[in-house]
Amino acid sequence: MTETDFRSIFREHKDAVYRFAWRMTGSASGAEDVTQDCFLALLRAPERFDAGRGPIRAFLVGVARNLILKRWRTESRWIRWRMTFSSPSRWSPSAKKRRSWWLRPWDCFRRSSARL
Repeated sequence: MTETDFRSIFREHKDAVYRFAWRMTGSASGAEDVTQDCFLALLRAPERFDAGRGPIRAFLVGVARNLILKRWRTESRWIRWRMTFSSPSRWSPSAKKRRSWWLRPWDCFRRSSARL
């Protein structure tokens, strides 16, 4: 990959990668870091992109997604989700029991992206 090719790819796809990273992280600075790391990964190892498998934008968004998931794992981020069961539960004799469930952020992402 030449410098001209890289500049062209960067100009064309930087906004899409940034928007995706911003939506996933909820942070402008986090999105900037992920976007930078994503394009650095392409610059360091351009052979990882295979045009036969899909477009460059899909590859870059996939790299960004993996970087975000890696960041979440290292930060040990968990999201607390409270559910109220209205029917009797097999875990509790009471009719209404409040339970706390802990979800990984990527579980929430999977659930929200399934609605798209």
